[in-house]
Amino acid sequence: MGLALLAACSPFGLLRPSQRLLSRIELKGVERADKERLTALAQQKPNNRFPLPKLAIYHLGTRFYDSARIKNKLRDVQTSYDARLKAAGTDSAQLGKLLVQRERKVNRKQLVLDKGNAIMRLGEAPVVYDSALTRRSVEQMTTYLHSRGFFLARVTANDTARYQPGLVLKSFKAIGAILPGKSKTDSLDARKRYRRVTVIYTIKENQPFLYRLQSPTIPDSGVAAVVRR
Repeated sequence: MGLALLAACSPFGLLRPSQRLLSRIELKGVERADKERLTALAQQKPNNRFPLPKLAIYHLGTRFYDSARIKNKLRDVQTSYDARLKAAGTDSAQLGKLLVQRERKVNRKQLVLDKGNAIMRLGEAPVVYDSALTRRSVEQMTTYLHSRGFFLARVTANDTARYQPGLVLKSFKAIGAILPGKSKTDSLDARKRYRRVTVIYTIKENQPFLYRLQSPTIPDSGVAAVVRR
């Protein structure tokens, strides 16, 4: 029972079968350039884990989220206020009051429908890996390096997808080692394999092009005085 509950808490339950979770990004080869600035240019970053795991909070919120029920409530609010507005007739004061109330309630329901409930909004939705955004990150990092004088710099990206065994899988393996028969860990591992993606950006800066201002040497003192003005 406990193991089943832990398995249900897996973030992969929030993903479609073809989707993968961005787990980590890493920059290698940065020596002279601003590594912090380059990292900021990455178009995708993993879910924040500090001070609390935002993905886990979001996942907890989904347990209490029912979009169909929220849509029905939103429809009920609109229907109810349509009837009340009609009943108010030409009473401008009453009409204005009802319109304000309706807008407030509709906006509240729409926020939950679009962004999730309060718990979900405290967390973060899973960052689904997008290779197109990785390519865009490479382009932006390259452009930034060129703008800083690294005209020969090259940036490449490599995404490695793998499944790292967690507490659930380790627990199933422990049970499989005790109980007779075929272990179910193989199918569990196969189902989740290649769902966590690590993107490694490799940066080859090469020699940067630097410039410096050099005071001109002018033999004629009169001309030199004019140039210095």
